[in-house]
Amino acid sequence: MFVNMLMWGAKNGDLETVKRNLKEVTTKSLCGETALMKAVESGHAECIPLLETEIGMQMNDGRTALMKAVEQGHTNCIPPLNGEMGKKDSNGKTALMRAVLTNRSECIPLLEKELRLQDNNGMTALMHAAREGRSEYIPLLEKELGMKDSQGCSALIWAVYGGHHDCISLLRAEIGVQDNSGMTALMYASCDGNVDCIPLLEKEIERRDMKGRTALMYAAERGYADWIPLLEKEIGTQSNEGNTALIQATKEGRTECLPLLKGELRKRNNDGWTALMYAAMHGHAEHVALLEKELGLQNRKGWTALMVAAYHGKTDCVQLLLCEAETQTTTDWSFTPSSNTYHQQMPKQVGFGFGPCIFHTPINAGTIFPPGTTALMLAAHENYSEVVQLLLPYEQGMTDSNGHTAKWYANNSSKEGDFTQVRQLLENEGTIRLPPPPSPEIVRLQECINKLTIENESLKRELSLLRSQNKLDGTMKDSSQTHVNPHKIRCGPGDAGGKDCQVIMTRVEETSSSSSSPESRSSNVLRAWLTPFFP
Repeated sequence: MFVNMLMWGAKNGDLETVKRNLKEVTTKSLCGETALMKAVESGHAECIPLLETEIGMQMNDGRTALMKAVEQGHTNCIPPLNGEMGKKDSNGKTALMRAVLTNRSECIPLLEKELRLQDNNGMTALMHAAREGRSEYIPLLEKELGMKDSQGCSALIWAVYGGHHDCISLLRAEIGVQDNSGMTALMYASCDGNVDCIPLLEKEIERRDMKGRTALMYAAERGYADWIPLLEKEIGTQSNEGNTALIQATKEGRTECLPLLKGELRKRNNDGWTALMYAAMHGHAEHVALLEKELGLQNRKGWTALMVAAYHGKTDCVQLLLCEAETQTTTDWSFTPSSNTYHQQMPKQVGFGFGPCIFHTPINAGTIFPPGTTALMLAAHENYSEVVQLLLPYEQGMTDSNGHTAKWYANNSSKEGDFTQVRQLLENEGTIRLPPPPSPEIVRLQECINKLTIENESLKRELSLLRSQNKLDGTMKDSSQTHVNPHKIRCGPGDAGGKDCQVIMTRVEETSSSSSSPESRSSNVLRAWLTPFFP
């Protein structure tokens, strides 16, 4: 928009009009443009001497005539505007930065005086080039190597952030530079899953940020399983809080990462929490089988994964963790009242240690569960009826260090809601308990043995039928003379002592001549099935 004839003349390179209207010099448009800016925007360098009074003036957004010339690529206008070198717009950007951002490579050599200047975010022209993937500009801006922005990020980190591999290879001098939080370029790459960056940044493997976290932890947390084999040197590393990549992956439900991080199983963080406990807290039932080796572990407060699942009402996880039933906490559990994770009102301290209470009492902040608390008590306190029903046969009648049972927790819970179902389940809480069910591994072994027994009994019936038909006359040994022991060794009268097999508790016949007989097949079946358990 033109506000006077001076601007019109400058825009069109009409020197005579410019000369006749010089009285209008320094006048600005609504956006803050001057006649000089109009002239250089169109590349009319010949107008600059007539309008030199306007050199240094800036638009409302802080741009100068030099910046306008650079944006249009008018290199002929740059030398006469040397006096505007170093000026910044409202975002702190210089003409050199605008040359990079508008892809005006021909202007960069003419703007060397602006090298190493930084915008309001601390970014340099080199950082802008790296972020935009302008690899051809990097050699022209190499004097800015090693600089950091206000967050401590280098040009290399910005290149990784943008996924520009050609820029990364040119910025290797910055490998190892960490931002204000200690993150490296490799860690930024792991956050985006840019796996192609790893060979270029392998020197940063095993580096840690200010929280002690590694690139592997960031990758696992985001579910980038393809990163894990390439960062195997970092497996087993723990953050300042003691968390591992396995724990981070479990928290976020990254199932595909768990099998690749099995080397971190049974590691605990500073609070004693395991990956299995986090799986239980978040209700990731599909993780339980993958984290089975952590069954039975307790955190520093004595909590098990089952307790965590019960407290958070994760029924599916509780069903898979019942083998941890009957375990009790070892210390008090307290919390910060302002925490959003847990409820704000607690049972009164007076309620603990003074016999059973059947009334509801709001309690002061502080201890919530004393030593000896069970998963059933936690579920009762939190009003999870389905969980209570699952745990009742295994933990009913158990008492905490104050002598309280799950029934007391249901009657004295500080939580709001209808506790009718939970209280009905616990109304006649007994004291006779079932032993906790075995772990899934034991269950699988038992199922295998049961199948062996059924198979063996079937073969014995077949053998009996053949005998009755006199088809095996003269080919059989005494069926009481042979056994198969757990180590796949045939037991005769001398070493078996006439006792049944320890695994299947039944005798197995054998022929002396035919490997295809029922007795031989029985032996082969047993050996095949037992091999995975007794190699």
